[in-house]
Order: sequence, then C-alpha cells, then structure tokens
Amino acid sequence: MVPLGHTGRNVLHTIDWSGRTRSAVENWLGPDSGLHIVRIKMRADGADVVLTGSGKPPRVADLESALLSNVGANFNVRLEVFPSMLYTSANEQEKDAIPDEMKE
Repeated sequence: MVPLGHTGRNVLHTIDWSGRTRSAVENWLGPDSGLHIVRIKMRADGADVVLTGSGKPPRVADLESALLSNVGANFNVRLEVFPSMLYTSANEQEKDAIPDEMKE
C-alpha cells in the first residue's frame, strides 16, 4: 500500500514537471514558430511532445537540454509533428502548411 502523502507528492511533482515542460517547449519553439503544441504527455523517463503546424522544429537535443535546466531532470523527448493545411471561409484557397523540405 502506498501512503496517501507519498502519492499526493508524486501528483504535485508531475503537475509541476508538466507546467515546466510546457514552458520549455514554448521557449524552444520561439514566438515566430509555425508549430503549435497539441499535447505533452509525461512519462517516467521523459515526455511525449506532439506538435502541429508548419515549419521544421528545432533540434530535439536542444529541447532535452532546456528540460534539464528547467525541470532539473534528464528527460528523453519523443517528438511527433503533424503538418497541417489551413482553410478559412473568407479565402477558400488552401494554405499549404507543409514546408517543401518536409515533402517527399
């Protein structure tokens, strides 16, 4: 049986790490990025980061370094990026959000 205080502490650490991880990802992407966070899921040994939008993400190793500084733990990051197409009712012309370097 796990004491309630121990479980509560683990939940608080996870919430804290989640917030710090989100901040680190936002800073890593930068204000001018065409990529946006869809989801961040914490794992025991790291984080799964899912992004959508356009453009190439920065190096994952740079994010892992930022997490080490921000969270204080050595996390392995698994990054998944989904290119997206954006349509608007005002302009039915599609905007290709898939950059040329990501096309096959």
